[in-house]
Amino acid sequence: MIRFPKTELIADRARALQVPLPVIVRDLARIVEILNLREKNFFCKDSVLAGGMALRAYGSHRLTIYDADLSTRTVTAPGQIGQLLTYMSPDIEITPAPLVPTSDRGNVWKSDPVEFNPLWLTVPIEDDDRRFKVDLASYGVLEEGQEHSLTDPYELGLWPGGAPSVTMMRLEEIAAEKTLGWCAHRLYKHLADLAFIAERLHDRLDRQLQRNLTGGKLDIMRKLQPAIYQDLRSLADVIAALENPGPITSHQQRGVRFLRNPYTPEQVTRIVRERYVPLLKS
Repeated sequence: MIRFPKTELIADRARALQVPLPVIVRDLARIVEILNLREKNFFCKDSVLAGGMALRAYGSHRLTIYDADLSTRTVTAPGQIGQLLTYMSPDIEITPAPLVPTSDRGNVWKSDPVEFNPLWLTVPIEDDDRRFKVDLASYGVLEEGQEHSLTDPYELGLWPGGAPSVTMMRLEEIAAEKTLGWCAHRLYKHLADLAFIAERLHDRLDRQLQRNLTGGKLDIMRKLQPAIYQDLRSLADVIAALENPGPITSHQQRGVRFLRNPYTPEQVTRIVRERYVPLLKS
């Protein structure tokens, strides 16, 4: 699975990175969960790791704290997913809550909390710190996933035999979802991720595919969540929302942290406007 690091090493890295020890421990539990799903053959071209944890494979330094995002176009019974999420070993035990729909159409499911017991850890952590959430979007993966290696973001020596790989959402599709996540919900983490993609991965993006995926995802979400997307009628509306994001409030910034190379809100909005928006324009 992973080489579970000693508590003293986790504490050292926590101090060096100025990240609470329980945050790192929770992250390790989510990595174990991903590898558990890999061993149980969840991941394939149609079932992928998505969101911020997938974006790490491309070099992102944003600290993802609570969620693990999965996406699929393979119809799977929620009870079956619950069984897949369960994991027991001498080092850690993972027990998911039953999956429940988070929308009326049942196209997004969540298990919250997924509770874990870090048996290898030699210091206690609070109950609230021994939980994370798994989101499963079942409305489809538009592009086949691609294999990428997992990362060791805290440099804890997790992979003595080399980092394992899992199937992850294609970069352009991640960017499309981040785009709509900002435009529809104004979650700053999505805008910050877009800035990272635009600055560091600009040359890896297929411009036409980026437009097609963003428009395709918008069409899907307008049907699934018409009230939320009523003001986003076309790609032009999406572009306008990115070009004019407005001031980033302290409330929006709360909870968005970077392990390294932090962006300021001013940098984020400038990079998105100058480097990402042109990708969406014809």
